[in-house]
Amino acid sequence: RPRRVFRGLDIGDSRAPQLAGGACEGYKRRVSNTAFFVRSENGFVATPYTRGPWDMNAQHGGPPAALLARALECAGERADAFMVARLTFELLRPVPIGLLQVHVEPIKLGRTVERWRASLTASGVEVLQVTALRILRRTSGRSNLSDEPWPAPETLPDLKLNFFRW
Repeated sequence: RPRRVFRGLDIGDSRAPQLAGGACEGYKRRVSNTAFFVRSENGFVATPYTRGPWDMNAQHGGPPAALLARALECAGERADAFMVARLTFELLRPVPIGLLQVHVEPIKLGRTVERWRASLTASGVEVLQVTALRILRRTSGRSNLSDEPWPAPETLPDLKLNFFRW
């Protein structure tokens, strides 16, 4: 079976660079034949699987958005204590298929809420930026919901709304 080579990276080789992703604590897995990105020394190399339908040299918006979302999810020393509540994406230009750099920086770090910004650059030009709102995870284990089962719908009284008058 011939090996698949993408821009000098043999993605069938077990010594190939690690795939982007995994747990924030450094979980890594080997590159599969369908990876969207391959880690390199200078960032991430987009594979042909990121190609969009509009331009043969540009990516679909999903893979680069997911790359930055993951970077924001894992950013900072207290990443495991927070969860992402909102992401706002801005595609500034077509994202080329090739080498990309990820930059992540905090905007405001609070005790229970954090704001972060990430950008994706290609050849020094910013092509995508994302802002994230992260909130502290609940650690008490308590819930506002009762442990009692919910009543069956047929046992509930009829709902009468007074504002429908005709």
